[in-house]
Amino acid sequence: MVRIRRVEEARNIGEERWNVSGLEQRVLFHTDELMVVWLKIPPGTEFPDHSHPHAQIGFQVSGRVELRGENGRFEIGPGTAYMFEPNELHGSRVVGGEPAVQLDAFHPAREDYLDADEVVKR
Repeated sequence: MVRIRRVEEARNIGEERWNVSGLEQRVLFHTDELMVVWLKIPPGTEFPDHSHPHAQIGFQVSGRVELRGENGRFEIGPGTAYMFEPNELHGSRVVGGEPAVQLDAFHPAREDYLDADEVVKR
């Protein structure tokens, strides 16, 4: 069975979770093994260095971001994929004057995001 969800149908947990005004973070789909999350991050937003036991693979859709990982800092733009290993210390900062849009996949699914997988009631 094909499941379809528009971004705006997924509940926004961004502002609440990270205390950042205008941040959109939406769980699009998940299984026990995989979770896909859409983010729209305001200019200048910085995520502090953190780690989690999940592998994280992402794709930069638009905007520019400086990624920090255990092997350095990298500025990325649209069309760039990135990956953080499980338990790798990492963080990021949006650079430039436009929001950054990213699509992240986590393996296994992040249990701390599971309550976000709700469709907005119309």
